[in-house]
Amino acid sequence: PQTAAPALGASLEVVQATAIEIVAPIFKSAVETLENYLLQMHNTDFSLEGASDGPTSSGTSAVGVVDTSRHVTAAAMLISHFRSEFLSKFVPLPSPNVPSCVGALVERMAARMLIFFVRHASLVRPLGHMGKLQLAKDMAELQLAVGSSLYPLEQLGQPYRILKAFRSLLFTETSSILSSPLLRELPPSVTAHHIFSRLPAEVQAPHERSGLTAAQYSLWLDTHSTEEALAGVKQALDASEPQWRASPEAAGIVGIILQLC
Repeated sequence: PQTAAPALGASLEVVQATAIEIVAPIFKSAVETLENYLLQMHNTDFSLEGASDGPTSSGTSAVGVVDTSRHVTAAAMLISHFRSEFLSKFVPLPSPNVPSCVGALVERMAARMLIFFVRHASLVRPLGHMGKLQLAKDMAELQLAVGSSLYPLEQLGQPYRILKAFRSLLFTETSSILSSPLLRELPPSVTAHHIFSRLPAEVQAPHERSGLTAAQYSLWLDTHSTEEALAGVKQALDASEPQWRASPEAAGIVGIILQLC
């Protein structure tokens, strides 16, 4: 009866909280495993500018055909397995259209995968044209896996818009970045990190200057604000000023990053 709803409300909230507490560690374990897969992009050579002489670890072939990277294929397979072996056991199936105790966890997992990939893709350097194609292919595969097995992409909102904007940023001319509408969707720190891939290796990125691995730097970013990340970017550029001042082209690129800071 409608009159019973207020009396049962508190008890149902307790049941829901307990259910989330039970399943949350499973989600946490899956997310950590997926992140470890995606971190393998930092062991991949993305520096190629044209067709390679043979297959590479990322799947680029001699004629320039780009296959999905192994680590992204592994992540996509795990996402599909997670749906079939775990999410499918819930009735109703977690969906943005059907409220359930795990719906928020599924949405958070889907958003994390997209944001995590973009964050680490922005740290990749050096980055050649074939490397950009590789990242674009990997993003397409990841978004397909997330959208079909976890959460509808359009309903994810900002994380999906960030992924799409970053894919376009990869192929945007450096001189056009500051006037690009893509900046409305991308966190300034993501754009700034990516632009480092267009600088000489002598100009160290923030995590390189601090002696951190990409994984360690990612953990730092999880607990610090965009403003703090941009402050670290500026400090890295200040420390490398003699290196980029020697090249007019590099100085121009640095000027773009500084305007983002």
